[in-house]
Amino acid sequence: VAYDADLVLKLERICRKRAFETARLLPKGRLLFINIEPEAVGDPELREIMFSTLLKDAAITPHDVVLEITERTAIADFCSFRATLDYLRTLGFRLAVDDGGAGYGSLQCLAEVHPEWLKIDISLVKDIDTDDVRRSLVASMVTFAERVGVSLIAEGIERVEQLQVLRALGVEYGQGFLFC
Repeated sequence: VAYDADLVLKLERICRKRAFETARLLPKGRLLFINIEPEAVGDPELREIMFSTLLKDAAITPHDVVLEITERTAIADFCSFRATLDYLRTLGFRLAVDDGGAGYGSLQCLAEVHPEWLKIDISLVKDIDTDDVRRSLVASMVTFAERVGVSLIAEGIERVEQLQVLRALGVEYGQGFLFC
């Protein structure tokens, strides 16, 4: 709905503000992952968060915040996008690429962003315990992550069998209904 009404940036600002307001409830040492659309990376308000009271009031630093780049839309200008991400990194923010293995040009996004975190898309986690292709794709992602120093997070873990396969493959972090 936000896309259709051209309100994505406004919605992201509201969600980001709310995330920082509730961040004070996080236990010390925890990271706050915030989804962000590629077009919102250049939002001046995002860059000014460092100097606002939001982070101070949340009792967290930019180093505690991981900006999770979603890939629901294509990135039009990687040069400008990368420059903005480099600036956000100098402020202390860390980066993740969401939905690894799905979305618009996921491999190009990985090559351009150089994230600290990569989230393995739920479509690859689904049936990983019974599907050799999915298992092989995730194994390749594990090898890639080890070589470039990226931490992997598997999304959508719902069953113990999925978790067992992911652990055996070397995926260290996960999220999903199994952990509720």
